[in-house]
Amino acid sequence: MAAAADRLHAWWAGDGSALNDADKLFSKQLPGTDFEKSVWAAARRVQPGSCASYGDIAGVIGVPRGAQAVGNALRRNPVLLMTPCHRVLPASALEAAKRAKRLGGKPYEAVGGFSGAMTGPLTDLKRHMLIWEAERFGSAEPALF
Repeated sequence: MAAAADRLHAWWAGDGSALNDADKLFSKQLPGTDFEKSVWAAARRVQPGSCASYGDIAGVIGVPRGAQAVGNALRRNPVLLMTPCHRVLPASALEAAKRAKRLGGKPYEAVGGFSGAMTGPLTDLKRHMLIWEAERFGSAEPALF
């Protein structure tokens, strides 16, 4: 796990690509169904400073009507940051973030749930992580992959 810690340190220092292939470090050891692992792998492709919707992830993995199942799989994500489920939003929140950016407002006012919570400290954490990444790694323009 030292390699994973090194990658987290590099990411924190500003290397947005440090976690891109983190799944190679431990993905075979993660618990989860094949479906969950496919969702987590797709979520790892969403770059820092970018976002995707649950429906986008569902489409990428070949389950175009599976947005809710994608959300459930991300709720069970065992390795936050390494699998950046915070970058996946409901379609309505993704559109609101794009609109806010165009109009000079604050993106990520709505972010959906995080780790099973729909409100409170966990969703606040998701919002802060998205804003921090957008400031650190690029624009706040939500974009798929």
